[in-house]
Amino acid sequence: MKKIEILEVNEIGDYEEGLSLLLEDSINNGASIGFLAPIEKNEVLNYWREVNHKLAGNVAYGLLFKK
Repeated sequence: MKKIEILEVNEIGDYEEGLSLLLEDSINNGASIGFLAPIEKNEVLNYWREVNHKLAGNVAYGLLFKK
């Protein structure tokens, strides 16, 4: 059975590298999500660091899909 959990997110922390790789791969393989390809790793890392900075003192919600 698959489960979906709703998570409170108040920092990206340990997920920065994985999120960066996912975003970079998505953009460079044609995903239309507000960035233009080709995109470099440092640009994607800067994006997630900015998101992390904006999360400070706030809460966002994310979905976690499990098999």
